[in-house]
Amino acid sequence: MNKDLIEQKGLPYLDNSKLIPTSKNCVYPTKKYIFDLLTKNYLFATLATSNYDFDFFNFIYRNLNTMYQYDSFFNEKDKEILNKLLNNDPSLDKSKISWLYEPCFIWAWMINLVDFPSQQNENSADILNNILFIQTDSVTQKNMPSKFYLDLYDKENKRIDYERINLKSFDEILEKADLIKRYLWALEELRIKNQSNNSGLKESIVRYQLNAFSEALNWDLTYPGI
Repeated sequence: MNKDLIEQKGLPYLDNSKLIPTSKNCVYPTKKYIFDLLTKNYLFATLATSNYDFDFFNFIYRNLNTMYQYDSFFNEKDKEILNKLLNNDPSLDKSKISWLYEPCFIWAWMINLVDFPSQQNENSADILNNILFIQTDSVTQKNMPSKFYLDLYDKENKRIDYERINLKSFDEILEKADLIKRYLWALEELRIKNQSNNSGLKESIVRYQLNAFSEALNWDLTYPGI
């Protein structure tokens, strides 16, 4: 099926098994791992694209952390990035961090929150905002937790109920990872040969989406598949 999709876009199909994701060189992720990747990186991207206002940064962080308990899965590197974002550190490349919305869409797709994202245009962060972030009650004008959060939060145990997350099958995830990898191969091939790209696909978006699959599947893109 991926071969047909690629050729329909006028791209070359490289029939090469190296680096292709399989159950032998990838790991089927847990629901918690994908959820953590999504919400953590969504927070970083949101902070990086806000209006560089310290109070607003902290507003976003406080509310999202209350909802999704970020502190429980931040590693030391994450904490360093967060601290720089919250303090508007000029050494941080916020433009690069803002691109994290693209891998977020892949992770959101894996847990059935969105359709498979576009590779032609940057995907709208508003879609993730409506799913993950605070909603404003139209009557009271007060900020309310997102419906997604309310559906997942176990009030009795005060934790996220990961069992309620519906993770896509390993085969379906691998198939889409294969497609994105082959898209990138084809786009690189056109660029190397100085040929026109008439597919409409944007290589920058494809690269970030491929990195999302790599991180989710513990898939080493530098090592040939088995």
